[in-house]
Amino acid sequence: MGRQRQVKRSLTRSRRLLQAKIKVYNHTIVSNQTIHALAAIFIVNLGLFVLVTWLPNFQAAHHHWIFPLLAALLALQWAATFALAAFDKKADLPAARAFLASLLLFLLVMGIVRHATILACFDQCAFKLAAAAAIAAPVFWAQGLLDGAGWWSRRRSSLAALGSAAWALYLAMRGFQLGWWVINMSFAVVALLCWLGRSRAEFLLLSIGIGAGILIQQSASESVRIGLGVTWGVLIPLICVERVQAALASNPRRNPSSPAPGIARVAATAVVLAGILFYIIGPVFLMTDRAQRRARLETFSPEFPLHDPKALSPLAARLRGHVVALAQTIGERGADRPDKQAQSTDYIVAQFKRAGYTPKKLAYASRWMPSVKNGTKFENVEAVLAVAPADSHDAWIIGAHYDSASGTPGADDNASGVAVLLETARLLKAKNPGRDVRFVAFGTEEPPSFGTQNMGSAHYARFLMDNGVKVHAMISLEMLGYYNARRGSQFYPPFMHLFYPSHGDYVSVVGNFKSRRLLMDFSRTWSAASDFPLKAAILPGVFSGLALSDQLNFWDLGYPALMLSDTAFYRNPHYHQHTDVPDTLDYEKMARVVLGLVDVLGQDPTR
Repeated sequence: MGRQRQVKRSLTRSRRLLQAKIKVYNHTIVSNQTIHALAAIFIVNLGLFVLVTWLPNFQAAHHHWIFPLLAALLALQWAATFALAAFDKKADLPAARAFLASLLLFLLVMGIVRHATILACFDQCAFKLAAAAAIAAPVFWAQGLLDGAGWWSRRRSSLAALGSAAWALYLAMRGFQLGWWVINMSFAVVALLCWLGRSRAEFLLLSIGIGAGILIQQSASESVRIGLGVTWGVLIPLICVERVQAALASNPRRNPSSPAPGIARVAATAVVLAGILFYIIGPVFLMTDRAQRRARLETFSPEFPLHDPKALSPLAARLRGHVVALAQTIGERGADRPDKQAQSTDYIVAQFKRAGYTPKKLAYASRWMPSVKNGTKFENVEAVLAVAPADSHDAWIIGAHYDSASGTPGADDNASGVAVLLETARLLKAKNPGRDVRFVAFGTEEPPSFGTQNMGSAHYARFLMDNGVKVHAMISLEMLGYYNARRGSQFYPPFMHLFYPSHGDYVSVVGNFKSRRLLMDFSRTWSAASDFPLKAAILPGVFSGLALSDQLNFWDLGYPALMLSDTAFYRNPHYHQHTDVPDTLDYEKMARVVLGLVDVLGQDPTR
């Protein structure tokens, strides 16, 4: 009896072992079939890539179409796997879908690697890459919902979908030629909103990734931006998302029994956050409410003109002559007035020549500028004061835009800045600044170019980088003619009134955090050389409502830059109005600003 039980147990073990071997064998057969299917998918897609890229008609259309075309083909193959289930019951379709999703991810990574070239393409290729990312996002999302196993887990698929959607939005904004600072501001808000859902790893990593992307963009090296973008923006988040979620779940400070925040709670938090952001940047919207701004500031306005034009000092009279020529003789000179733009550039060129310079006109073309035909030519005017060997020092860039807002003669905004530019160039010619100085009059700054890559300063900053010009720092001359000594005549962004005077009889200099050393050196040298009051402020480039001018485009490319200004719409009630005329400006104080700037550039504190 015992012998029979022993034999029975032995037979049972043998049978189970045989069944296990059969299962392993069958699994091996299925795995080999899966490998063959995946290899076939790879070969088919490789063949499609080769075929498409070799087609002459495709090359003629534009080779960047490869991204949305291949994304669409991969998405169609992914969807076709569901139809194959009716023909082959044994096919490992989840593995095929996961492999196709991986190919789609690889395609997007190649787009990241090539996106600098794509953004520089004049055929609006940013939209092509945006379309590829937009096609990929729903595929990743569905991959997590339908399969959600293996490497493409639900959480990893969700992160890929969210990242693809954010990448598509970024590329679309670039396609519409929006400026870097506008995109950064928008995505900073997106990152803050994602932070509200930080209890889920995909939202936490997306928030961190967007913040890292904004910081990475400040790198001057394209290869560094690409490497960090792929590593920190794609690979590390996708690899670590499950571990991050596990760490969040095991956080002892988190009560697992507490319910997840509902939609109402998240929405309420978002509304509060939006209200705080609106309060912080709310003063910027004074630009769009002319009646409110004028009503609040005109109560403090002095009587004009402030000085008898016949009694002005020689320098003040010269400044007035420039402002009258631009704002009165020429008048409105916006992007939609090419005849007035041409007259302005001719005047600026003539003044540079009279001061002993050899100015150059640097042409550029508009792209996606509302109310302006695509390809319309505009011009920056550059005059170089070369005082040192070409490779001995980095150069100062002193710039001011000469266009005006629609419907305004633009005396303060920005004929005053151009006048200070011209007189600074004339007086500095007799000094030795110790480094080259490039004086530039920018063709387009006002709407509809403002906040886009159509700004003249954006084109010039890129021109400097593309040509390897070494830049010490840039100073933007933005509205330098309006002053008011009455108490209450100076407005500020929130909280700044606690630290600065209530009367507007000073000139401000504004820098971002990266330019803080330059700002301190500039302020120290100005105070030692000039008795005209200067107030300095360090403000974040993205959220600053006081620094909306051409230096933003230099900040975006990593250059240190400052804005010298009378604070614009925080002081001048005539900002962007037909009453912005020459008689509202204080030319004697403008002359003191010119002398202060010449002293700073002549002494060069960082030499």
